[in-house]
Amino acid sequence: MARGDSVVAARQRCADRQYSKADLDTSAAGSPEGSRKNVAPANGSLNARGLAIAEVVKEVAAELDRTPAQTALAWTLRNPAVTAPIIGARTPAQLADKLGALDVEFDAAQLDRLDAASAVEPGFPHNMLAREMTNTVINGDLTIAPRLISRCPARGRPPHRPPAPSPWIRRRW
Repeated sequence: MARGDSVVAARQRCADRQYSKADLDTSAAGSPEGSRKNVAPANGSLNARGLAIAEVVKEVAAELDRTPAQTALAWTLRNPAVTAPIIGARTPAQLADKLGALDVEFDAAQLDRLDAASAVEPGFPHNMLAREMTNTVINGDLTIAPRLISRCPARGRPPHRPPAPSPWIRRRW
């Protein structure tokens, strides 16, 4: 699932590295050309939303006495849409640290905070259709009620009958 893999990369990258809101405003002066510090803001993977999620990951990691990378990976492992999380370790020490994610356990409040911070806004057309004004424009004062069939008291049949078929129409079977 490509969507799940991109979630893994974004969660781990922001939580594992020391990015801040200042990185959004600066052009990474003094960083080597082509480094992640230059590339991440340019391609949109480093943004205010990602940094806000990383802050919540860091808070939960501090509560659990774990590293942010372990917390982000453990949280990602709980996602049923993710089939193969990408660890991204370059050294044996990083690998050992990130494998500690297998021992992380969250309580319900921590998971709720992480999920709320990373909730995806539905976007168009869902946000437009959820507005009260749109509902009023589309439906007006329309209310849907069950159909009641009343009988004509004089004849004992429904007041409206479908028209009889025209004698000029022949059926061909």
